[in-house]
Amino acid sequence: MPVEWLVAALVLGVGAWLWTRRQRPSRAPAAATAPPPAPATPATLEPGDVLTFWDQRAAIVGTSFDCAEELHGRVTRWRWLLLDDGQVLQVVGDALTLFERSELLRQGTAAFRSFAAAADDGGLLQLFEARVRAGAVASEPVHWPADGGEYELRSSGTFQATWRGAPPSGVWADVSSDATQNVYFTFEGRGGAVDGVLGLGVWTSHVLLLCGRPLPPADVLGCYRPDDASRSTR
Repeated sequence: MPVEWLVAALVLGVGAWLWTRRQRPSRAPAAATAPPPAPATPATLEPGDVLTFWDQRAAIVGTSFDCAEELHGRVTRWRWLLLDDGQVLQVVGDALTLFERSELLRQGTAAFRSFAAAADDGGLLQLFEARVRAGAVASEPVHWPADGGEYELRSSGTFQATWRGAPPSGVWADVSSDATQNVYFTFEGRGGAVDGVLGLGVWTSHVLLLCGRPLPPADVLGCYRPDDASRSTR
């Protein structure tokens, strides 16, 4: 066979092999696997997320308030989660408090003035702050009677907050962008039916009193987002 034919056959064979290789489907690069979403916790819950409790109750987060207070250069942060059943879950670090009942003290009423009035007129908050400044609050605590026991004021301050979710109502709707207009205070029950009760007060337009008890983290059985297949359960 002439050499020219051999060369031509070789060229045609190589060309056919290359053409066949090009027609084969190329292997697609492996798709990157997205990391699984972080489990939801009370500290990361968003409006619309669900909590389940030890007694099989479930509650949906309606509105979340992310709050902060700056005092002497130190910033403290916490969350208030307004649940669809009317309760409020407070999250401070790993500590949870579930406020199960509330009372609204409307501006202009005697109950409102008992907290908001000047110290000389019997206003509990200004009296408490005056005793704190004087270093006398430990020996002269500020308290008021309730249910056979009494509540004792433990702290007060102002806070800034941002909210997400369902538009808040009442006191929550009047939380201002000016932190000096948002007052909070905490109190504890002593004796009687209120012994061990933890209280929170929020003062914007009116005063809202919330009462509850510490919620052990183990009592929160699960936190999850309805549109997410991942759930955090215990």
